[in-house]
Amino acid sequence: MEVPLMPTGMPTGPLFLTINGRDENGVQNPWSVLIVEALQQHDGYNAIVLKSPAGRESIAQGTLVVPLYDFNFGINRWSPRPKNARGTPGWAQTLSSSSCVAVGRRCVVSPEVAERAARQIATLFLRESSRNEGQYPWGEYPWGPAPSRVRSRRGLGVRPRPEARSHLAL
Repeated sequence: MEVPLMPTGMPTGPLFLTINGRDENGVQNPWSVLIVEALQQHDGYNAIVLKSPAGRESIAQGTLVVPLYDFNFGINRWSPRPKNARGTPGWAQTLSSSSCVAVGRRCVVSPEVAERAARQIATLFLRESSRNEGQYPWGEYPWGPAPSRVRSRRGLGVRPRPEARSHLAL
């Protein structure tokens, strides 16, 4: 099902999209299609299903584009990911503004689960889109800083204080 694209005026929020075509590229994303349909039906979010990546010329400049794609490894239901993450399809990297959403099989086990996932995905990207006008600093994503930019206290060469070891000397 191909849905008309949003007008080329001012973007009103993120545009969620997926590709599900039967042409020569063979891109199939049936789970993501169910999430896109839930986004369209229940809250009227900007969400479309393209038959191929060629339809991207109709997307308004400045629109925050969030591709959804099927991914069946290492995720429970759905997972926000940077567009350059391992396993992200080339079409999603090309169409994405900064982030994508990997959709797993368990995300669509029932209509209720799919609707709940669609609401969660929309809430995540709408909140940050309105807060940051769709722009994120380098290395940042709607769900926070990139994992490589988060530093843990472990392994930073911080030695324990001597008084913490005093009970061992007894």
